[in-house]
Amino acid sequence: YAFASYFLTGESRVFKDGAFDRLKPKADFSLSKGGIGAWEIAARFSRLDLNDHDIRGGRETNSTLALNWYLNPNMRAGLNWVHLFVDNIGKSDESADAVGGRLHVDW
Repeated sequence: YAFASYFLTGESRVFKDGAFDRLKPKADFSLSKGGIGAWEIAARFSRLDLNDHDIRGGRETNSTLALNWYLNPNMRAGLNWVHLFVDNIGKSDESADAVGGRLHVDW
């Protein structure tokens, strides 16, 4: 598993008490004040091996590209594209692509 991200608007993540803390944009999104929030691009790669001795479960690899928009410290919108590849060990290999979006709101 590997993950990397970059904030296009200059923010950085805060690490507090062993976890990432809430992100605070430099300027919250606001139509009246002209704030654009925080924009982040991210990439993730992971691999899962389900083979063990006599069990042949195959291997799965996925790559994800993401665009996240932090409107304010309590709201984030995200768009992910995931490319998945499965090596079924002796069976046909398969791949798939998925696009997903989410809106995260917390208090």
